[in-house]
Amino acid sequence: GDMAPLDPIDPAPLAQTEAPSEADVPPRRYAENCWKPCGGPGLCEDFCGAGQACCRWGSYGPHGNSTDPPECGGERLWPALTYHTCVPALAPPPPSPANSTAAKPRGPLPDAPTFKFYLYRAQNDEDKWAFGNVNVANLPGVMWYLNNEVMPRCPRRYGISRIRRYEITMKSTPELYARGMNFGVRYSYDAGKCTGSNIRWLGACTRTWDRFGHVIGCNNFRDHYPYPLVDTEYPDGIWYDLPLDGRCDQPTGAWNCTWSYRDAGEIRLHALEAMEPGLGYCCGGNCTDFWRGHWEPSECNRRVDQVKELFAKTHPELPMDLPPPPCDFEYEKFWD
Repeated sequence: GDMAPLDPIDPAPLAQTEAPSEADVPPRRYAENCWKPCGGPGLCEDFCGAGQACCRWGSYGPHGNSTDPPECGGERLWPALTYHTCVPALAPPPPSPANSTAAKPRGPLPDAPTFKFYLYRAQNDEDKWAFGNVNVANLPGVMWYLNNEVMPRCPRRYGISRIRRYEITMKSTPELYARGMNFGVRYSYDAGKCTGSNIRWLGACTRTWDRFGHVIGCNNFRDHYPYPLVDTEYPDGIWYDLPLDGRCDQPTGAWNCTWSYRDAGEIRLHALEAMEPGLGYCCGGNCTDFWRGHWEPSECNRRVDQVKELFAKTHPELPMDLPPPPCDFEYEKFWD
């Protein structure tokens, strides 16, 4: 999307945030095998058509082993039963009055704890967007983005030249914390707008805001929801969203006051690459071995450690690391 140069998140734009009805959008590839064109199960609008997903009968829900993602759930007239084919994607159901927190008698809601931690963002040299309505990551998460989306192109994709670090202070809303979570679902942002997800149907972003306020969203790479869909070489990666309407000076847990930030420095990629001389990657007359071992866990861990070391060297006045709290988003609790 337009936000891609600054956005360490899903690789493709999404033009809409609400799933069209099944009657309005028939599958474009009726009964065709979609596994290879779609790269596996999940939302696949490029091949299948708008609002369509690549799914297999019996691979999600009570009749299967849930190897397909949630958008493959629901009852349908399947055009094929023995392979993955295009079907209408299923968005999470909107909260009903009977299930909404507003309709349930209750006592005072619990007060969420306050957390302070670092988050990171791969960026070019422009500062054209306000800090908010953006996607960010923990350190393994931003390194996977660089490994997977930016390198080893020359020039670097999107002109990315640095890693920025932010100290985030966060306090979730009582409505979300009452469900046992500090974080909501992680949405994608493109050009400063919430676009839901570029990979799965999450419905309109207001599904979260109208129930829990403008909370920070997160997703663990290991959970494969909403993205990435498969295991990565950075299994501890986490991606986040920071809704601008939740930013304030000092988080209180109000619906419009869930997080604040302060700048915690940056490092340049060329300085990072200079830590590992070699000929593995050359661009603009500079060569490095920093990016060697793309798929090797030990090399990925080395890169994460070297980023921490360079931040500590560049900004000795700040803590070397402020790890984030656990990403405690849970699909069932959140969408209930």
